[in-house]
Amino acid sequence: MHTENLKYKTLETFIVKHKAGRLSQHSIGNIFFTGNSGGAVDPFLGFGQVNSITMGGILAKCLAEGLYYEDQLKDLIKKLERTRQFREAFDSATNEDYDKLLTLIGLPGYEPFIATSNINVMKYGSFVLKLKDRLNR
Repeated sequence: MHTENLKYKTLETFIVKHKAGRLSQHSIGNIFFTGNSGGAVDPFLGFGQVNSITMGGILAKCLAEGLYYEDQLKDLIKKLERTRQFREAFDSATNEDYDKLLTLIGLPGYEPFIATSNINVMKYGSFVLKLKDRLNR
């Protein structure tokens, strides 16, 4: 508003504290945790819509077919764990690391290679960044 020189009158402001985490168990009796309460918020960028919808779909399938919810969530939980590891490594990166990453992205052929391949950047990126972090200790 300041940059655009907008003179709107602010009527109300508020701050919401957000807490997110991981669960060791996503169901207790007939209570099931999905979405934000199920730990579906993406640890890297903080989004959770797709993961929440996915968890809801998995729960619906489990209820309809009598499947065990925890078993069906395993792949999604692995993905969230890899994303958390990627975030931890990303947080520990230095400006020099970011410069190297931008240089790599700018190399000829890199963008078409990543765009046309089936490489899971989060999966392998988290492993590489974690390894780099261990080597630097």
